[in-house]
Amino acid sequence: MKKNSIACIGFIALLTSMMSACYYDTEEELYPKDLSACDTTTFTFAKTIQPILTQNCTSCHAKGIESGGIRLDTYTDVERMAKNGKLYGAVNHLRGYVPMPQNAPKLAACKVLLLKKWLDAGAPNN
Repeated sequence: MKKNSIACIGFIALLTSMMSACYYDTEEELYPKDLSACDTTTFTFAKTIQPILTQNCTSCHAKGIESGGIRLDTYTDVERMAKNGKLYGAVNHLRGYVPMPQNAPKLAACKVLLLKKWLDAGAPNN
């Protein structure tokens, strides 16, 4: 009887530790690379931001497949999400936002930094 109790406690401890693992941790997040290689001197919506969104977001957030009612395939739609803070909150996995891309690792730190720089510049349509 005592062996069963100890085994049960051990199993519960193991299960608890497995459930508290960090699902969204990526290698880059745990071991950040030097961001000095990330060129943030030039960034535009058309050549920098839109390709990031096309590669990582529009398979779920475009015309006809507006997951969560969100579209990110036009500047107007991206601007709305940018200005209300949801775009940055989601891709940076901030508390209170649904982490995006959903069920995938966080975007590379350079991509998040480029989005932040674009947002800080007023999210221009350039």
